[in-house]
Amino acid sequence: MKTIVATCLVLFLSIPTAIAGSVAGKGVWCPKDDVIEESFGFWFEEENTRQVFLKGYVVSTDDYNYEEETNVIVIGGLGYKLNRRTLKLLIPQKFDRQCYLATSYDELVAKLEDISTAAEAKNQI
Repeated sequence: MKTIVATCLVLFLSIPTAIAGSVAGKGVWCPKDDVIEESFGFWFEEENTRQVFLKGYVVSTDDYNYEEETNVIVIGGLGYKLNRRTLKLLIPQKFDRQCYLATSYDELVAKLEDISTAAEAKNQI
């Protein structure tokens, strides 16, 4: 009897862990090697994702809805699909882009600010 109760308790306590596959509170950084100024990232929140990118020398954002599927995250409005296992971003009618896990929203912003500062320093006018 104790074994059955212990088994049920363990199963009950493990349910939230099994469901906790959400991307909310996580992000990805998607650099572009040949034109680093075109790098961007996504930060996933409860109901939407925030795309973080450079517009001129300013870090800008746009919000989009997203849907979590078993193997991909579909970012609405852009038609992008992020493979959950490989973190490869499938961009319609363009080359796919490899993304990397971002630890925080501030990290994404800091990466783009560094790129902006470096690009601005190269300009002569």
